[in-house]
Amino acid sequence: MKRSGFTLIELLVTMVVMAIVGTILARMLISDSRFVSRVEAEMAARQTARAAMHSLVTELRMISAGGLTLALDSAVGGRIPYAWGLACGRNGSNVVATIIPVDSMRYSVAAPAGFAWQDSTGAYNFHTGTVIPSTTPRAECTADSIRTLAGGFTVELEPAPALAPAEMPSGSIFYLYELLRFDFAPSVVMPGRRALWRTNEVSLVSEELLAPFDSTAAFRFVTDPNGPILTVPPGNLNSITGLDLLLVSESEVIPNGATRPETFELRTRVSFLNR
Repeated sequence: MKRSGFTLIELLVTMVVMAIVGTILARMLISDSRFVSRVEAEMAARQTARAAMHSLVTELRMISAGGLTLALDSAVGGRIPYAWGLACGRNGSNVVATIIPVDSMRYSVAAPAGFAWQDSTGAYNFHTGTVIPSTTPRAECTADSIRTLAGGFTVELEPAPALAPAEMPSGSIFYLYELLRFDFAPSVVMPGRRALWRTNEVSLVSEELLAPFDSTAAFRFVTDPNGPILTVPPGNLNSITGLDLLLVSESEVIPNGATRPETFELRTRVSFLNR
């Protein structure tokens, strides 16, 4: 009885074909794996940039005229409002004032640096000082038809140095501010990488908000809405009307098959709200 089988040549051809198919499948799997890794890294970088944008825009857009105190390509700082109110009257050299309802959590964690009151020309006048809570209703806040709203409260503002008698008359609009700085600096959470930091200049508490960022992430400056974006701040910070945020974030990990982290560039402009 004759047995059928495979010849050596047939076996060799089959093995070669299987090797070719296997190589193609392996390359497809590696390519798909690298693609997925790259997409995941890009999404992570995008999320970091967007989170940084929201954090910066929320606070920086509240800077009023004359409120910018620091302007560098890697750092900006300013007087950031966290509560608003009206001046009621004087208690000696202190100003008794009423605060309109404000987010209680935001108010409780604030480290006040001072207050800014708006004069008859619309300009803000900045004063450092202490905010002293009042635990009882104040007679000063019943004059000139000024009332404390439901959910609001009264405070005493102790300026340093004291205000002149003609300054901050009853009915003046003012806000309490924190002195905050945002900068791109080395990360603690991710050694060797760059992070966005938020520092309160009064309490000296620094928070690492987000990381990592590429070395090209920077702050740019606007003095004219229709003019060019400045990479170097002007000598007069009061001429700056907004910031151009260049947020170039990186992925935490290097994608498969790549030699460096994935990056994502997000640009947005912040115009100062109260200017």
